[in-house]
Amino acid sequence: ASNSADVQAHGASMAVDGRSSTFWASALDPSESVALTVDFGTPKKIQRISIKWEYLAKSFTVSLTADGVKWQEVFATDSNVLGITNVPTGLMKATKARVVMQEAHAPSGMIQGHAVYGIKKLAVYSPRLRSMVEDCAEASKSHDARDKYFQTYVSESASCSSKALRS
Repeated sequence: ASNSADVQAHGASMAVDGRSSTFWASALDPSESVALTVDFGTPKKIQRISIKWEYLAKSFTVSLTADGVKWQEVFATDSNVLGITNVPTGLMKATKARVVMQEAHAPSGMIQGHAVYGIKKLAVYSPRLRSMVEDCAEASKSHDARDKYFQTYVSESASCSSKALRS
């Protein structure tokens, strides 16, 4: 985040920690726009971005980048009143996502008379994994360890259940 209220209590990681009791918050009365950026590490096909606001931004943009330099705006508004914003992205390939907030919503973006931005949950969705069969030597080179299954001998089985696997 380009700024935060208190890194320990409301740091940027709290927007993506998956807990409903935490949220990221900007410093009070920001004089410039505030950006919250998420780095995926490797390129991903992004299907949708969802923002659950703690303190609404009235005016904000959502952008994606594949190279970390050239950003493509996928959503912009100057009149947000929703507590949850869903942005379909059409399977864009990206390495980072960024939300840039320009103006706090009054009164839903205020705390004790001070403007503030707050994001309870920032979620980036990618298509699910799909099943595939490949040689064990090739599968072992994959960086993704989820959902790896290996065939092994079973002494008893119901033949109807295994028909699909054998074919």
